[in-house]
Amino acid sequence: METIDSKTERQRNRELAKHRATRKLMLESTNLVDSSVVSDVAGQLMVDVTKEIDTWLNPPAYAEGYGRAKIMGTTSALLIHADASPEELAWLALRVVISNVRRQLPWNSACSALGRYVEEHLGWTTAEAGDQKAYFKAVAASLKKSTSEHHSRAVVRHVLRKKGESLAWAQEMHFQVGAALLECLLAGTGHVSKVRTGKMRNTKIHLRLSDELVDALAYGVDREVLHAPFSAPMIVPPRPWSSTSDGGYDAIGMSLMKRYAEGQEESMVDMPEVYAAMNKLQDTPWRINDDLLQVLRTTWRGGHQVGKLPAQENMPTPAKTWGEDETPDAEVLTAWKRKAAKVHEENARLVSKRLAVASAISQAEMNQAEPDLYFVYTMDWRGRVYPSGSDLTPQSADFGRALLEFAEGKPIGDAGFYWLAVHLANTFGHDKVSNDDRVKWVLKNEERISESATDPLDGGAFWTQADKPWSFLAACQEWTAARAVGPGYITHLPIAQDGSANGLQHFAALMRDQGSAEAVNLVKLDKPADIYQRVADRVTELLDTYPLIAPEDLDNIPRTYWSNQGVDRGLVKRAVMTVPYGVTMYGIRDQLVTEMVKRKGQDDWMPRCTFLAPIVVGAIGDVVSAASTAMEWLKAVAEAAKDADANLTWTTPVGLPVVQDYRKTDGRQVEVYIGAQKKRVRVQLSFDTPRRDFRKSISGISPNYIHSLDAAHMMKTVNRTTCRSLAMV
Repeated sequence: METIDSKTERQRNRELAKHRATRKLMLESTNLVDSSVVSDVAGQLMVDVTKEIDTWLNPPAYAEGYGRAKIMGTTSALLIHADASPEELAWLALRVVISNVRRQLPWNSACSALGRYVEEHLGWTTAEAGDQKAYFKAVAASLKKSTSEHHSRAVVRHVLRKKGESLAWAQEMHFQVGAALLECLLAGTGHVSKVRTGKMRNTKIHLRLSDELVDALAYGVDREVLHAPFSAPMIVPPRPWSSTSDGGYDAIGMSLMKRYAEGQEESMVDMPEVYAAMNKLQDTPWRINDDLLQVLRTTWRGGHQVGKLPAQENMPTPAKTWGEDETPDAEVLTAWKRKAAKVHEENARLVSKRLAVASAISQAEMNQAEPDLYFVYTMDWRGRVYPSGSDLTPQSADFGRALLEFAEGKPIGDAGFYWLAVHLANTFGHDKVSNDDRVKWVLKNEERISESATDPLDGGAFWTQADKPWSFLAACQEWTAARAVGPGYITHLPIAQDGSANGLQHFAALMRDQGSAEAVNLVKLDKPADIYQRVADRVTELLDTYPLIAPEDLDNIPRTYWSNQGVDRGLVKRAVMTVPYGVTMYGIRDQLVTEMVKRKGQDDWMPRCTFLAPIVVGAIGDVVSAASTAMEWLKAVAEAAKDADANLTWTTPVGLPVVQDYRKTDGRQVEVYIGAQKKRVRVQLSFDTPRRDFRKSISGISPNYIHSLDAAHMMKTVNRTTCRSLAMV
């Protein structure tokens, strides 16, 4: 049996190899040496960005009356004092840009994130060079069990605290450093640009990558290095959580909760059920599903858009209806800009999805040889838990989840065949019938399931029609293999169990409402209830109460349109799911618009959906009236807290104290000077104030309370199935 030490040694060797590849990229590209490690695009990008940062840090000349201190500012002076390498700063800037574009974060967020990672990087170099070098090396040995850069910051701050020093930068410094480096990146290459979306106060600035760079990231040979995540899976079990600051990647500096509300951490003392659930999640070993990886990799790199993979080419910008020498009138120009903006937004989503697929494949390939993979789990202030990493975790998108399977297998047995069949039907979308009927559906379609498993690329593509195609394909492969062996087959496939509109289930249980409980399957029925269909049927009934309109007005009257078009379960599903989580009338309207655009393409859906949204809300209230009553009561409690000028607090059924602490934000204008060109960047930086934001508290109480109960329910389920020694309610 492999020992922890040998696993750790393999982890160390892998990290050293990755480090060598990274250094080779930086050094060779900087010296304009041909490199087989990176594509031409990414290599030249490193060259250009490095030169621009070097010019900023070391300006060749200074304009008269514009001294070095003014040109440099505190940001570059700090980096020079820390002896920061332009190559390393360029690499960090590129990594953060790639990560933030994938997550579609605003430019402000990208700047602050880059500043934080630069702080971490300087912390490492400071600690290594300081008089605590021996102590630092001893502490750094613990990193053999981790690939988290978050942990790096924790180690450095621990070392510096021992020295009586601190690298804790202010929020403004994070932004200034990050903004300066990103401006260097923008100036040094044509592959990254700023784009504005929205209007007036809702205007946001995002970063956009060129199509050429996106292709290099998604398909180039450099993807393994460029997509290395800031937090990766571990190959040894994480440190068990025993307190809010002891566990996860290591004992030093790791925090159980991402952000604590005022007074919350101090009250988190006696939580055995919470720690038991978190540690069981962390102790669960995973591995890469080799068969699924082979299909996904071949499909993606072959350019096949199947299984709901994103398109590999952007949508074209709408053609202009006027000539180059013509000036369009304001109405025509406004209409064209509106259509172009929607295309740009969709293309941004496509880029994000393409990079996510490429990242998941890259991480799976890097970890394919590992027998065991583990994920560190942390939580938010409501108790919802999240695994470390992105794109390849048990909570990733369908293709990412399907790439993971349990490392420890079990004989499938007769009962296992039954539940695997239910899982197959669920992931295909045949889930509105009884479990027995789902099994019958699988047996009826067994030949097509087998074809999908044995010939997924050239077969009848039955699996591509599924709601969750990659999870369904993994189940097809497991079903076919298990049927060939029998009950003794060792299965590793996770079988998912999901609730029916979880938020509404909690409200139905809290209110002990029989009708609502039946609608969301909290009581046993011969055939599972479909709350989405019930709401759609109720919407149709309510539409019939509106007066009919003359036939000549059919195209313009929303009521007549929806009566003829019909309202199905898919149209109202998102509204039903999000009502318990505080979605507004306007939010439901936008959901309806998005769904209709997806179905029928761009059109002026706003008037029709504005008409339909309140009818959908009324239908939901009629079908599950108990939820509306409970939500109004919770808002009344939040109003009382406002009158008392106090935060709302409660303890979940697993003993987690929750503090709802919203603070009003304020803005400060920050100026960043870039290089000898006297370029000044201004931005409004937001930060929390001591004043409570009761408007957010009142609107957030229902979703936050339900999220906390949902999280507690998950923890109790984990503990009930694995920790028999705990006393469960």
